[in-house]
Amino acid sequence: MLRRLGRVPVDQIIAGLRPAGDQYPRLMAAARRYRDLVAAGGFERVPLGHFRRGQRGPGVAALRRRLAQEGFVSAPPAGEADRFEQTLFMALGHFQRVHQIKPAARVGRATRAALRRTAEAKLAAVERALHDWRATAPRGPGGLWVQINVADFHGEVWQGGQRIHRFRVIVGDDTPDEQGRVRNATPQIHSRIHQVIFN
Repeated sequence: MLRRLGRVPVDQIIAGLRPAGDQYPRLMAAARRYRDLVAAGGFERVPLGHFRRGQRGPGVAALRRRLAQEGFVSAPPAGEADRFEQTLFMALGHFQRVHQIKPAARVGRATRAALRRTAEAKLAAVERALHDWRATAPRGPGGLWVQINVADFHGEVWQGGQRIHRFRVIVGDDTPDEQGRVRNATPQIHSRIHQVIFN
């Protein structure tokens, strides 16, 4: 066995240890991006307030820079960096959908909370997800597994590194209350599925 391993390139051995599918490499890329953001001082602070289509000002420019930090919006049209124009409106809607917020042309309470989440907190969440993938995801080309993306309100069935089914799920609420307690979070488990009940 050791002789055989000696003839296999190290990168092939390491690649065989990685979880199957494209999500693990995408998480690795996200971790690098958030580490860079943390090293650069974190996210842009966005002032409170209602943003209207066509509005101009430093608050709009701050919102654009904040969304750009996570890739939701690219460079604005010439002279439009501080105006709430169509590109920024679409980017804000995308940000809201990703964070399970009903898209709206305003920064309400839920959107403000999502914008205020720190780069450190997002990096920690990505690193937890990487740990969970390393601990539980199937290796190699085979395997059938179900994963629940709590933040995305969806479950997925994967086989051979390919997603073959996606479905909506109901999850708990991991939002802390005013005392910082989380009462209804969805527990994280890793288990074999022994029975499926169709309703």
